[in-house]
Amino acid sequence: MKQLQLIGSIGRLAVTGFLLIGTVLLWNKGIVPTYTIAILVVAGGLF
Repeated sequence: MKQLQLIGSIGRLAVTGFLLIGTVLLWNKGIVPTYTIAILVVAGGLF
């Protein structure tokens, strides 16, 4: 059971990191669509 929880937290961390990196890259290009921010807010609510 603990192993499953560990895998779950690693997965959540990976997804969060991926979203953050994607947002930062978009931000550097000057395009941060509102839906990206909305997705981040929703994702933040899930974890």
